[in-house]
Amino acid sequence: MLFLQTQQEVIVTSTFRLCYFPLLGLSHLKKYAATPEGQAYKSLYDAQIAKISGVEALLTGQVPDEAKQDFFRKSTALWDGIKEFTIVTLPAAIAEGPFIAGAEPGVDDCHVAAWLARIASVVGAQKSDDGVSALEKRFGPIPQKVKVFWDAWIKRGSWVKAYPDNVLH
Repeated sequence: MLFLQTQQEVIVTSTFRLCYFPLLGLSHLKKYAATPEGQAYKSLYDAQIAKISGVEALLTGQVPDEAKQDFFRKSTALWDGIKEFTIVTLPAAIAEGPFIAGAEPGVDDCHVAAWLARIASVVGAQKSDDGVSALEKRFGPIPQKVKVFWDAWIKRGSWVKAYPDNVLH
């Protein structure tokens, strides 16, 4: 949701009520921030309330056009960076493969695989097997090294345990 790039995406997101997940906690944040116990964390709560309120204003059409366009520019820049990492940086980091450091996964591979799973999910993959096709739909052709990296991960026992029934969540 926070990757919205156009007014049309805002409309679709709002129409299908995909926007409500982050907004659900807003009333709870406000309520707890107002309690005596919450005063110790007032600056944290105020910052979170401001962020979520801004998203709510965007989704409900209550922000000036200039602010909306600025949000879209930043979101587009974020997507451009994600694409650059996926298409250029990641394959360059994979030496012999299938993992970044070679035949066995390292800590870096764990972080990248989890990140890539989240991106694949955000762009429409419901299951691990759909990951590459969802990424290709969003970014265009995915380099072979990234495909091999993904395929090696989704077959690992730890992956299957983390994503039961192959479902990305």
